[in-house]
Amino acid sequence: MIYELTTDYLKKNFSPKDDLSFSEKHGKELVQKIYAKAHNQTIDYKEEVRDAFKDFLGKVGRVSVFFRGKDRIAVKVLPKEQAQELSKEEVKASVVKESELAFIKETVHNICETELNFTEINNRIWESTYLAHVKSGFYKAVLAKAHGNQALASEISLEIIRDNFAYLNDSLAEELLERMLVSKKAESFLEYYGKTMVADGGIRFKTPDIIDRKGRLWHISTIRPVVTKFHKENKKALGMKHLVESLIKKLDTMQNDLTHLRESKESVETEKVESILAYSESGTKLTNLRKDLGKLRKDLANTNQEHKKALLEEEVKKKIEAVEQAKLADNQSRVRKITAQNRSKERYEKENRLKKKIEGVRIQLRSEESYLEKQHKNFSGTQEAYDYIVDAVANALMRKKRVLG
Repeated sequence: MIYELTTDYLKKNFSPKDDLSFSEKHGKELVQKIYAKAHNQTIDYKEEVRDAFKDFLGKVGRVSVFFRGKDRIAVKVLPKEQAQELSKEEVKASVVKESELAFIKETVHNICETELNFTEINNRIWESTYLAHVKSGFYKAVLAKAHGNQALASEISLEIIRDNFAYLNDSLAEELLERMLVSKKAESFLEYYGKTMVADGGIRFKTPDIIDRKGRLWHISTIRPVVTKFHKENKKALGMKHLVESLIKKLDTMQNDLTHLRESKESVETEKVESILAYSESGTKLTNLRKDLGKLRKDLANTNQEHKKALLEEEVKKKIEAVEQAKLADNQSRVRKITAQNRSKERYEKENRLKKKIEGVRIQLRSEESYLEKQHKNFSGTQEAYDYIVDAVANALMRKKRVLG
């Protein structure tokens, strides 16, 4: 194991404050032996190496292990105070990621899918265990990112709960309201609140009222229609929002395509002009060669001198070959000209089609944004009522039944 391979080497050469670096020059044999035991550089193997080094260095602060190629391992050791501070920030950043509220929302949802499932538990279990399950759920969520550091996980999870307690309870209330729409058990759980008196083992008690910040009393009969409307309108608004976002993305892509088309315009038009000029030149050359050939043939027909006739026949033969080559070049120039003209035409037509499509998407985007804005204004009343209900339900969930005298 690593313990046997590294103890002497570390004790002789390094102290806890050092950055440890093993290369060909220092500890080549050690590194080779370590890698001989590692089939791949997995996280588990890094942890094994890290723990070994940490043990040899007297349980110092934080030890990081880096693999650098096949013949190099680097180990960084931080002082205990600095390691604790850095670890907390790193773990919290790893847990929270982009948004602390998003982490809370996700963790609450997971808790309500398991220990505090409103479609399964009753109010008695809720009142006696809810806070313990919340603490446990957040602790587990943080511990998964804290590499088994239980003290650190406990500290961070309690800090998150404390700093966001109101939002956490609002999230629990939203989980209940959402399940209330689809589960009779969850509906019964919510109906428990706001009862004037409930007999429980012969003892009379009053359950917490669902009362909002304006002092309005809510019951299941008034809560259900608002929550139903909220989810229906919210789903529609989210769908429209996604549509608007996709249209914006589509418009950006089309604008980029149009830019590329316009950037290619100069080269396409240059090719077109050059091909037209080349075709004109090849045509002129062919015409001149044909004229020369006609003149030679005329001279040949008018001569009676055998010697001169033989020379003219040779010139005619060469001129005919030149004409044939010029014909081939002229045809090739004509093909290039037609191809360049077609490319220019296609580019022009493609640009026009793209412009029309862009204008169509812009019109649709303006229409959808206008409709979304109207829906948002109409939705604001529902949103406000829903927020009052969430706050009222959250307050009720945090309180316990009160025994009546």
